[in-house]
Amino acid sequence: VLPFRAEFGKSFRFTEKKEKPFADISGKWEVTFWSDSSKAIGEFVQNKNNLKGTFLTPTGDYRYMEGTVQNDSVFLSCFDGSHAFLFKAKINADKTLSGEWWSGIHHHEEWTAKRNENFSLPNPDTLTFLKKGFEKISFSFPNIDSKIVSLEDGRYKNKVVIVQILGTWCPNCMDESDF
Repeated sequence: VLPFRAEFGKSFRFTEKKEKPFADISGKWEVTFWSDSSKAIGEFVQNKNNLKGTFLTPTGDYRYMEGTVQNDSVFLSCFDGSHAFLFKAKINADKTLSGEWWSGIHHHEEWTAKRNENFSLPNPDTLTFLKKGFEKISFSFPNIDSKIVSLEDGRYKNKVVIVQILGTWCPNCMDESDF
């Protein structure tokens, strides 16, 4: 169970305070998540105290987040119907970020970030590939009518076939389906 409270008519997410931000964090950031040293790109747009942004990873993004910057504190969150994300950070004296994030009640970890407009993620084409010795994808499975479907079926000969492996709980996967 995740505690939840909502109030109708509020125009702010975390606080209605307007403490002068220590810095404008708009731009591109090189982010490190400490549980596995994985990298991400933080993209933020700050307008006074209001903050919008996301974290881009090699396998997707953390959705459309909103929040605030109050003095040296950063708050971002989102809820997309499946994922509840909360990011908190401090803007350090050297203008780096250090913080924590939560994904629902099952995941919590620390993260750091430094401004880096040139940082990029690995080429996504390197994430999915055929193992050495294989020239094509091959599989077969029963469809909803219990008839075997296979890429070797004649109906696919000389046609483009898109194979998508996804999770119905995954918002990035659902975005990919629409795309």
